[in-house]
Amino acid sequence: MKLLFSVRFLLFPLLLLALLSIVAPAQAQTITINQPLDFGRFVLADNTAPRVITLLSGGGFSADAEYIFFIDPEMGNVTVDGYPPATPLTVSVGTTSVDPVGFGSANFATSSTFTDPATIITDGTGSVTFDVGAVLTSDGGGVTHTDVTYNGTFSITVTP
Repeated sequence: MKLLFSVRFLLFPLLLLALLSIVAPAQAQTITINQPLDFGRFVLADNTAPRVITLLSGGGFSADAEYIFFIDPEMGNVTVDGYPPATPLTVSVGTTSVDPVGFGSANFATSSTFTDPATIITDGTGSVTFDVGAVLTSDGGGVTHTDVTYNGTFSITVTP
């Protein structure tokens, strides 16, 4: 009886050790911005009402006629890796105000952020690349916008 107890006692730690060796070690997850979200370079000819630029799923954009573009907008492109293969991910992209560099007032805001594709699943290496888009709206306050760079920061949250 005593021998049977020690075999059972030894069997449990060996079984536990075997199970632990099967589980893959955790990897650090990373988010890499391959292409920043860019609403282009433009002149807003009339800001007496809110004016909109919409980045479209699948590429391209639409904009109110009051925008005159010198450089077209581009969706952002992001790679996430370090997850197990075939893992569905929930990606949340925040919104932001877009402020002129060196000036204090917010003249634009983003909304309706999205990913393309909408459903994000890692590949066989635990990685996935997707596009990020949004809508940019002017404040509609009637003020002419200063010819400077406007910056904003998005937060991207990824959860399995």
